[in-house]
Amino acid sequence: MLFRSVSQSRYRAGDNSTKAVNSKYVDSAITSIQTTIGASGNLVYKGTYDASTSLPSLALAKKGFFYQVSASGTLAGVSLTTNDQIVFTSDVSGGVVQATDFIVIDNTESGLSNGGLVVATASNGARMSAGVYYLHDSSSNISLTVPPQGSAVGLVCYLRIRGTGSVTLNAEGVSGGTFIVYADSGTLNGVKSVVLSKAGEYKLVCTRRTTSGIVYSQWDVTVSNDRALRSTSDLVEGTNLYYTDARARAAFTAGTGITISTGTIATTITQYTDELAQDASASLFTTGTHTGISYSYNDASNKIDSTVSLSGFSIDALSDVDTSTTAPTNGQALAWSSSGSKWIPTTISGGGGSRASYTDVSAFPYTIVAPVSSVAKLKYYVSQGASAVTINLPAVASCDGLEIVIKSLGTGTITIDANGSETIDGALTFALSLQNSSVSMTCTSTGWRIE
Repeated sequence: MLFRSVSQSRYRAGDNSTKAVNSKYVDSAITSIQTTIGASGNLVYKGTYDASTSLPSLALAKKGFFYQVSASGTLAGVSLTTNDQIVFTSDVSGGVVQATDFIVIDNTESGLSNGGLVVATASNGARMSAGVYYLHDSSSNISLTVPPQGSAVGLVCYLRIRGTGSVTLNAEGVSGGTFIVYADSGTLNGVKSVVLSKAGEYKLVCTRRTTSGIVYSQWDVTVSNDRALRSTSDLVEGTNLYYTDARARAAFTAGTGITISTGTIATTITQYTDELAQDASASLFTTGTHTGISYSYNDASNKIDSTVSLSGFSIDALSDVDTSTTAPTNGQALAWSSSGSKWIPTTISGGGGSRASYTDVSAFPYTIVAPVSSVAKLKYYVSQGASAVTINLPAVASCDGLEIVIKSLGTGTITIDANGSETIDGALTFALSLQNSSVSMTCTSTGWRIE
């Protein structure tokens, strides 16, 4: 037998005999008994253990406590699988379970989900015994006899109804015998017979009962683990709380403007006048992000006025102006560039007596970029030293009428190369070989002409 007998005198109700039928007193006595038995090394089945959530806590487990694993996980670094059994071989010290505190009975060794008890089929009229896990799978209604246990307490057996048939538990003895307490049915005063009609697992624990000075053997019957027999009253609330009227009212009144009490909802609504609406609208416009734009409500005209300021804008913000690629310098103006379809900073020459621009060239090869159409003349002063260098001309299609002057400041030969197959006086290139020599060319629709 897995359980040790404990003297009944230790749990006698004393002068106040009503303690014997108080469920809290019985629960406290059972807990104390199991703790004592565990400490002495005998096995006490404590129920299931969820290894995935580490519940219930095993910080106070005693030697002899054992559990059925309901969900796989780990305990103190030891892997556990559903239906494994944990048996504590020593008391847990310091509230922290160590791998040396317990052993694991692999589920393949027992093949049962019954906490390691002896399994037996419940047969009609059978006398129940402690340490047995009874199964009733049929649709037949049967009865079982629950025997007295003398002075023994803490004995446990289980009954699992898996079929549609009911099981009637009959206490043995006519007088001074066994009483049954079925807590889940609300029967707390002790009866000689109880009918269990719902499928599920029931746990029977032997305790003691004193009535009119006489001590009786008593079996407490409780639902062990079947949800079908439970209601929300049996469950501990988790993250999702149950609905209650009080919680619903609290949710309604969590904000402002609504109050509720005993089924009556009262609301506070601000009535908007034209003035309030106009002020609110102006405020809404103004609080947004509007560069250079502000709004105000004019009470006199009943209008929302907008003010636009260009102080926050740059001319570069215009979609067809580009002053970022090439920053403008003193004296330049915006001129249209057909190649980029943008207005760009340009030095204006010719017409109106303006001076022609010039460019110093010292990096080679150098390619002349076609200017805007308003530029009539470009000058280039080439510092090539003694090196032979090349100056590339732009395409004639974008330079019709443009005059380009190139002067050699060094002794190296300057080769002026027309774009692609275009020509300079009929030739693809023109050479400046003398220092301080220069050439002036004008672009026509057929090529470059030397002046």
